[in-house]
Amino acid sequence: MTVYTPVTEHLLAQLRQLYQLPFVLDLVEEVEDGSSDSCHYLRTPADTYFLKIHEDKSTSPHGSDAPFERILDLNRFVGERSERCKRLWMLTPHLTAGRVPYAHVNTGQATKTASLWPYVTPVHPDAPGVTGFSLQDYGEALAELHLLLNQHPTACDIPFERNLETVQATFARLEEASRRLPHLDDHLSALGHQGSGAVMRSLRAHLQVLHGQWAHVHRDHQVTWGCIHGEIKPSNTLIHRGRVVFIDMCKAGYAPLVLDVAMGAQAFSNRHSVDSGGIQHFLEGYMTHAQLTRNDVQVLPLMLHTAQVRLAVYRALAVAVSGPKVKDFLTPLALADTLAEGTLQGGW
Repeated sequence: MTVYTPVTEHLLAQLRQLYQLPFVLDLVEEVEDGSSDSCHYLRTPADTYFLKIHEDKSTSPHGSDAPFERILDLNRFVGERSERCKRLWMLTPHLTAGRVPYAHVNTGQATKTASLWPYVTPVHPDAPGVTGFSLQDYGEALAELHLLLNQHPTACDIPFERNLETVQATFARLEEASRRLPHLDDHLSALGHQGSGAVMRSLRAHLQVLHGQWAHVHRDHQVTWGCIHGEIKPSNTLIHRGRVVFIDMCKAGYAPLVLDVAMGAQAFSNRHSVDSGGIQHFLEGYMTHAQLTRNDVQVLPLMLHTAQVRLAVYRALAVAVSGPKVKDFLTPLALADTLAEGTLQGGW
């Protein structure tokens, strides 16, 4: 990842005062945790902590303009209540001396929101040696998360930033970047493709189809809405104390619950092809704790399609802006093609 905001002595002094902890500058370590935010391990003489500096769109190509303070308070709410869950366990952000789960720090160039978390060994579901967890377990954990999220009195007031309109705006940024910079063409040429033209046409066509289908959903379908995580996938999941831990809730917001279910079902069942059987198992786990209506189930293929197009657009933008050392966007685009062709088979 790119660390957009390094931890300097100036910044660390603020964190020491805000959290009343004796962080040591020489023990700070950058974390390869993604491409959106600046992440570091902070250490005191006794303990290790995880620091996330939440980047906005002015400093990171994947940054967010989400209401971080509200989302971090939501994190605190869910974390404090997850001990009662069967499958789910959520991390709780540390409170500052002012008893809030976030800090505002001055980097010397801007004021940014930061959050401090307990250190957990980063063991993801696909790590070697992780056993004993089924697709049903991950679906069940997501249902428990949805139930907790939607107990928060104002969770449904948080806008979902990664909605279709935002994806379309991101595609416009992708078009501009691909015209201005050579990275996307170079990356595709290295993979044996004839430049970026076909990819851009495919993404544009997918977005046009989705726009019409989402208009139909808004008009005619009574799907279940609520606060969702927004980016359910194995890389945003840890295994800790025999429980499932979903991390990085910075994309949380108000959206159809089945969008989260679709993202999780596809990502956990098979990231390289559409596995209707695996998706079904994930759904079975989810429905042990939460119900999907008939309308929810009917729009599941649309949500699967939406999730893959969204992923392809954001990853392609990362390549166009930063070069090829980022995650693959051709696989979700191929999955979107499969879903658009109507080849998804299943008994939903």
